[in-house]
Amino acid sequence: MIPIGTAKHYFTLLNVVFITVAAYLGVSGVYKVAVARLDYVKPAPVQAETADAPETAASLPLSHYREITERNLFNTRDEIQKPPA
Repeated sequence: MIPIGTAKHYFTLLNVVFITVAAYLGVSGVYKVAVARLDYVKPAPVQAETADAPETAASLPLSHYREITERNLFNTRDEIQKPPA
């Protein structure tokens, strides 16, 4: 005769296995139904558009940006480089 505690453990283990198998089969069934209901649509052919040549911006001389460095808008000057007040 099998001890009662051991039989209870086997019964619990068997229930966990059955629940796992039932969940797997249930999810597999739902996925199969969902995939069967999807309509396959052939994608439209894609045509590549010709890209326009990028316009090159005119390069401005460095003196054009002197006001930015004079005003120190980005706080890039060190203490040594600051002009005397």
